[in-house]
Amino acid sequence: LLRGRWRAARPRIVQRSYGNGTETHTLGLLRQSLDDVESVRGAWRPALEDVERISQGLAAKKRGVGSRAVCHRLNQEERKIYGLAKQNGFLSVKGSGYRKERKGSPLINTFRQFCDAKGACFVRLEKGSEMDTVIVDFSPLRVVDDAPIVSLAKQVARVTVGIGEDHTEEVNLSQQGLREGFHVEALQTSAIWGVRERELRLSCDREAAKELAAALVESLGIPKDLSKKKKKKNKKTRMPLLEEDEGSY
Repeated sequence: LLRGRWRAARPRIVQRSYGNGTETHTLGLLRQSLDDVESVRGAWRPALEDVERISQGLAAKKRGVGSRAVCHRLNQEERKIYGLAKQNGFLSVKGSGYRKERKGSPLINTFRQFCDAKGACFVRLEKGSEMDTVIVDFSPLRVVDDAPIVSLAKQVARVTVGIGEDHTEEVNLSQQGLREGFHVEALQTSAIWGVRERELRLSCDREAAKELAAALVESLGIPKDLSKKKKKKNKKTRMPLLEEDEGSY
């Protein structure tokens, strides 16, 4: 089996203030182990154009990207949320994002496809009534051993949310699918909806959840689509027309 190297963005040194001063946590110590992560070379991935096409209910140019059994078409409200997710690097949904009439979550399915096309972890924030949950799905990386990446994500969670510190909220850290074996054939030949999720979940309050999701995006090297923000920034403002004085020509 041919393998390649997965490269993460350089982890940051994160500082967090506590009651007794400032404690510095160095995430860069995990950098060396991340460089040794092996990924499946030539893994099946969709084109970004096809991800956009199936999100609009159109047929993908490449066979196998979409499936009638997996919902991807977004409505107008979901498309706005999808656009924000691409800009922020993580998806934010109410609850599980499930749509009864579609028998699934088009938003989650589509953004997971987008992350697969980018070769990046899929980070989402599920908003609950009492607690929010930040979920990291490592499956879009299509690596054969994600242990170092999982360790980095856990360390980011400890640093950002302050697990184990006296002056921070209690959190509930759980793993889902991480102990399951890798199906290398699926990583090589299947669309992401045919690959089992490998998720790390962290439940905390709303403010901490947003901070954690943003920190994971930065530390795991998840790309952001800043094209729309740049267009708005570079957009020239038109000067208002001055009304002509009476009798002027």
